[in-house]
Amino acid sequence: MAYAFATLFVLACVTGLVALLIACWNMVRIPFNLEPGVDAWASGNPLNYLLKPEALTDRGVAARRRVGQALVIFVVAWVAGAAIGLLAKWIA
Repeated sequence: MAYAFATLFVLACVTGLVALLIACWNMVRIPFNLEPGVDAWASGNPLNYLLKPEALTDRGVAARRRVGQALVIFVVAWVAGAAIGLLAKWIA
């Protein structure tokens, strides 16, 4: 039984890692999907445009949404992984 929980723990951690990589990839895409005429470095950091959807193209808004979804999946997967890991340790 503990091996099943250990396997679920690893799967949850891998899912969280993949979600984090997807979030990072989409964050890199944000500065390249700004509206024409918007200077990427005008606000100091191009990732500040994650908070300004009016400065993004449709593809930029889609990347922004994927960043949010991936970060939620990351947090949920790692919390689930921690709970499963503690349960596996308690059972073993």
